[in-house]
Amino acid sequence: HLKTYLPVPDVKALDRGIQVRRRYVAADCSEGLKCAELKQGKLGDVVRVEVSLIAPNNLYYVQLEDMLPAGAELVDSALATTSQLGTSNTGLRNSQSSFPSPYRWWWNWYSRSELRDDRIALFARYVPKGAYDYSYTIRLTTPGQFNVIPTFASEQYFPEVFGRGDGALFTVTR
Repeated sequence: HLKTYLPVPDVKALDRGIQVRRRYVAADCSEGLKCAELKQGKLGDVVRVEVSLIAPNNLYYVQLEDMLPAGAELVDSALATTSQLGTSNTGLRNSQSSFPSPYRWWWNWYSRSELRDDRIALFARYVPKGAYDYSYTIRLTTPGQFNVIPTFASEQYFPEVFGRGDGALFTVTR
């Protein structure tokens, strides 16, 4: 067996039944998709990370992991000591929802989310065909250039159904 690794910025998105994408935008930007994507930020900045998952078919037991750049810390908005400005964790489904609109406000497409030191992990028992979004915030804590490992999603019991996003390089300046 031979195993090789590409430099992270050279890793391209791959769709094997699930499409995933990640964007970094300014936490205070409220223009949706019109927000400029960030490739760098200043030390202390708060950045919103937007993760999208597209399921072309119904999926079962899905796991999505999004790695943080090494120079960033996750902002846990559930803590009472955390500022609530630009720190909402959302798992809202897009307008293609099969749920009647009055009930859309409480429904998350994922069953469980875990905030870890180096990543965010989402788990869902069932994901109906459609497009889904999740966003969270990070604070830039260490200056330097950091590889950002691609976002990865797969069905846990059928790992051949998976998808990954692009690798990236993120720069934190003083």
